[in-house]
Amino acid sequence: MIDHVGGHVVGQVLILDGLVERVLARAFTLQIDGDWRRLLREFAGGYRRELLRHPGLLPLAATRPVTTPDALRMLETGAAALRSAGFELRTAMHLLNAIAMFTVGHCLAETDPPGATPQPQPQVDPALFPNLAEALHAGLGTPQDHQERFDVTIDALINGFDAARPRSRP
Repeated sequence: MIDHVGGHVVGQVLILDGLVERVLARAFTLQIDGDWRRLLREFAGGYRRELLRHPGLLPLAATRPVTTPDALRMLETGAAALRSAGFELRTAMHLLNAIAMFTVGHCLAETDPPGATPQPQPQVDPALFPNLAEALHAGLGTPQDHQERFDVTIDALINGFDAARPRSRP
């Protein structure tokens, strides 16, 4: 039976939440071994792989909160791993959100919307834009560079949050 609540079909909401949960579950298949950096890198990489495999789910991943019991368990596991590494709860939640939302945003930038015509690389006048011209010539900012840009940014997020983590005092 499908119940209607406020004009929305409850069954449809559950299906959408389940799709987001399924992508998260395929990304979050890690064993917690105390290496929180590896956990985050592998989660981000796995989440990216799954989102790129299912680009139609990107708008859902970008807009639907984590609400299902299994998705909440994954979030709890990540928060527990970060707290055991010395992060305060607020910082642990911000870090998990930053990794997940950056991953979704990066995947949105990597994929063309359905029905869109792929855009050619811009032609940049080296006299006006010498740095951009050099970057494009080197393959930076191009689809071939997506993985490197993703990895560099994930590492920067992890390192930045690590630098802000409270340290034990002697």
